[in-house]
Amino acid sequence: MRRRSRRPQAHRGFTLLEAVIVIAIMAILASAATPLLMRALTQQRAQRTRDAARAAYEALVGARERSVPNLVTDVGFVPPATLADLRFLTTINPAAAFRNGPVPPAYPSVATGFTWGWQGPYWTAPIQSLVGTNGLPADGWGRPFRWQVNQVQSAGADGVFGNGDDVAYPPAPAAAPALAQVQVTLERQLPPPAGPLPPPETFTVQIMDRSQQQLRTRTAGTFTFTGSGTGTTAPLTALPGAVLIQVTSAVGNQSQTATLAPGETRVILFRTNL
Repeated sequence: MRRRSRRPQAHRGFTLLEAVIVIAIMAILASAATPLLMRALTQQRAQRTRDAARAAYEALVGARERSVPNLVTDVGFVPPATLADLRFLTTINPAAAFRNGPVPPAYPSVATGFTWGWQGPYWTAPIQSLVGTNGLPADGWGRPFRWQVNQVQSAGADGVFGNGDDVAYPPAPAAAPALAQVQVTLERQLPPPAGPLPPPETFTVQIMDRSQQQLRTRTAGTFTFTGSGTGTTAPLTALPGAVLIQVTSAVGNQSQTATLAPGETRVILFRTNL
């Protein structure tokens, strides 16, 4: 008896109708997922913009809670509020008008020993590269930030300022970045005299900072001691950043440097046996 052989059945493919149904389902899923994807992308860009706005603000005026290299500390003034001013974070002499002319390059001061002037770039994140805005710090959408009412501002997702999606740091319009204050306490300690008291010795306390691209020195106080004594100056306003404090007398001098944060009040102690 002959055995009937079985021929393998060919695999059946999709019919045209089935393929159309699958494509339709995929299109529906894609259309439903697209808004969610775009929303997630917008939120990611907004968060990146918030972080970048804070970084640009601190690169311009510094931070209270930590030391951040910034333009105000190095140069000695806050730029006027225009879009192009933020270009000074990336370029030493951009084509923008400033009230005191172009920012000087960094150079050492013979009087103090510390350097001052533009020591950037202070911004190393993405920048705007379009003609007319080249060099400006860019937000998460690739558009340039602007500097208004002491805020770093982004126009947000729609690219139009004044709408609800704007991003700014600080979150609310701020006053000008706070100045700092320095107060100096001078202690003179002499051994008990074996004979007559020494003649009076006068000490002059001076503070030097950088303001309006100039080095300025101001007298914080003058104290005259006969024997041991203590004196404290009144707080003296100083620009945030590096300051030099000097105590001088006819027989010698001492000096200290300090880096001040915006709004900080720093008390500096000097002890001398001159």
